[in-house]
Amino acid sequence: MTFQESEEQPPRENNPREYVEPEVLPPEGKLKPSAAERAFGPVVAGIIIDLVDLATFGPIGLALGFVFGGSVAWYLCRLYGLPLRQKLLWSLAAGIYCTIPFTEFIPVGTLVGAFIRYRELKSEAAERKRIGRSMR
Repeated sequence: MTFQESEEQPPRENNPREYVEPEVLPPEGKLKPSAAERAFGPVVAGIIIDLVDLATFGPIGLALGFVFGGSVAWYLCRLYGLPLRQKLLWSLAAGIYCTIPFTEFIPVGTLVGAFIRYRELKSEAAERKRIGRSMR
């Protein structure tokens, strides 16, 4: 009688089974960013856009600046989970910025990222202040 004909299982050492681990999925919804990501995220995104602008220096920028700047901005907006309308607006702005001549040495992207982070801090402080007043 062979194993296929038998209903009982052979000993484990004769028939080692493969262990298949279950697939581990991240939790539903957005993950909470770390403090470093929250503090430097918008500034780093601006630095990346400025580096793309620097890479598209001169006639390359006139030909490919819009495509490169818009594509990189789209990817960064996707990383941050922005809605479609904001992705389109930021990509359009970054594409135009990378196309305009003589912006290579002006860190507009970094300044915009720093301003965005400043506004986030200001709104967080106002929210904490509002919650503090309602707790009294």
